[in-house]
Amino acid sequence: MKSKALSLILSLCLILSLFPGIGFAASEIEPVTSVVNLTDVQGHWALEAIQNAVGNGYVKGYPDGTFAPEKAVSRAEFVSMVNNALQLRPQNQVAISFSDVKESDWFYEEVAKASYVRYAKGTSQTEFSPEDVITRQEAAVMLSRFLPKSGMTGTAVLEGYPDRAEIEAWAKEGMAITINKGYMKGHANGQLAPMETLTRAEAVTLIGQILDGETIVREDVFVKESGDILSDKIYVGDITITEEVGEGDATLQNLSALSVVYVKGGGSHTVTMENSLIIRLIVTKEGTQVRVLAGDGTSIYTSILFNNNLLVDGNGNDARPDGEIFKDIVVVQGTVTQQQAQQIAEAISGQIQSGGQITQQQVAQAVLSILPNGNANTNQSGTIVVEVPATPPGNTGGGSGGNRPPSASVAVTGETDYITATVAAITTPADAVYTYQWSRSDAESGVYTEIETATGAAFTIAEEDIGCFLKVTATGMGAKEGTVLSRVIGPIGFDG
Repeated sequence: MKSKALSLILSLCLILSLFPGIGFAASEIEPVTSVVNLTDVQGHWALEAIQNAVGNGYVKGYPDGTFAPEKAVSRAEFVSMVNNALQLRPQNQVAISFSDVKESDWFYEEVAKASYVRYAKGTSQTEFSPEDVITRQEAAVMLSRFLPKSGMTGTAVLEGYPDRAEIEAWAKEGMAITINKGYMKGHANGQLAPMETLTRAEAVTLIGQILDGETIVREDVFVKESGDILSDKIYVGDITITEEVGEGDATLQNLSALSVVYVKGGGSHTVTMENSLIIRLIVTKEGTQVRVLAGDGTSIYTSILFNNNLLVDGNGNDARPDGEIFKDIVVVQGTVTQQQAQQIAEAISGQIQSGGQITQQQVAQAVLSILPNGNANTNQSGTIVVEVPATPPGNTGGGSGGNRPPSASVAVTGETDYITATVAAITTPADAVYTYQWSRSDAESGVYTEIETATGAAFTIAEEDIGCFLKVTATGMGAKEGTVLSRVIGPIGFDG
């Protein structure tokens, strides 16, 4: 019997060795060194970090058996290493608008994931510079953006380095955070060398120290009891404050939530977020309001709120986008089910660009894809408010007058001040089927010529549109026959 058991164990070991994907849970990364046979790292100061990185799969050696530890790392390569080490979720991406990052590029999804977490930004409004080598200060800033940083503010730690003046102003805080955390260190000569290119050996050492020094939670987490506190970790999976919390409290403290935080429970005594990074907050609690209180040191990049839930800053003020805490807010008002809320949130999330912003037009398109009777407007505080009627238009009840179809109209929304900007035709009633035709003129009151290829609801500004005026004709089909014309917009361009 013992020999059979031993044979079974050996067989299982053999099977598992043939399938390296079978192993520990995603949150348990164990150093693997015995399988790494690289020819150019023996005796290198970063040998252990290189072996762990290759063994754990977040960086690879080259086909010739080398690692090239002193080779400079590109920006695209660095975000790929970081994404793989953290095990960022592939579905968490944003639309890429960088001109030098194409969908066919191997790094497209890596840049999209890094942009979702907001730790990697473009070198300009239009470029990511993926092939440029990354400097030590750039790498430090990227890493600092997703690290929990309680008590790590200030740049006093830089005073001990003789070349601190070489650190660019935008990089000082990021460099200080990674140094205070113990991840970024100076060279043997005491220099930080912020402008030096980061080598492959330095990159895996930095990333490896973060994996060792931080608690990284990769599975989904569910908060089910009032008074629960999550703190001091990097959460790669979703966090859900569940209905079981009821009208109680929950606290997120000194953490980085790199996926989505869902608030489905909690009451007027608050879900509190202190000194935390929240990439996406979706509040879908049904029934009574929940008070989401975000304190100093907290950044919430996109908030999508349903059913008139309350969102306030640390001083009790209603949140406004583009502030220190809340970057972008979408409020959906009306009767929305939990399922619809989830669908709308996903649709809105899919519209967010790599710059992190979402426009009224993008929200309107996302909502209309789920609820044809919804519409979006931006209020004075800059919050995008989506109104969802409790009953469809034309079905208001109270006699035959409730069945009269609303008058048709078409409005144009969107930016017009740069090439590749998009404007869209928003038609009323929204549940009708329309065809579209965009027209262009050199003068506001001049002759408008139909643009042959512009026959959709959305129109992208091109070079030939600069200085011109646009309008769109919407023609209803079926039960909503008729033609409506939008107002003229323009002149198109940087001064438009």
